[in-house]
Amino acid sequence: MATQQTVSQSIEQSKPRKNIRCCLYARVSTRDKGQEVENQLRQLREFAALQGWTVYHEYVDHETGKNDDRAEFQAMFRDASQRKFDVLLFWALDRLSREGVLETLQHLNRLTSYGVGYRSLRPIQTSAGFPLCP
Repeated sequence: MATQQTVSQSIEQSKPRKNIRCCLYARVSTRDKGQEVENQLRQLREFAALQGWTVYHEYVDHETGKNDDRAEFQAMFRDASQRKFDVLLFWALDRLSREGVLETLQHLNRLTSYGVGYRSLRPIQTSAGFPLCP
């Protein structure tokens, strides 16, 4: 009986969580280099839908990620501090920030301190002594 309950709990935990409010964050550096946020947003929306998550808001910046004074980036943190959403979804870590390892980790820590999770569609890779992404 205990084994059956454990298996049932394990199956239940592996199912996508429902009633999760997520926000999408997308960023491109410029509008004139052929970069487009819609490619990021489409994949983020599809992933959220597969998880059964509700998209609360989409934050989009069209500027460099080398500093944190981006309007939508700041708006996202204001909403996170008020727990308006449960998880932040972004395409890749370098779309969230290109400020360097320490600063980027501080942003992620700030989210978790607000009780907000985060998820990158692409694997997060770091290298000691180098920026997070080329």
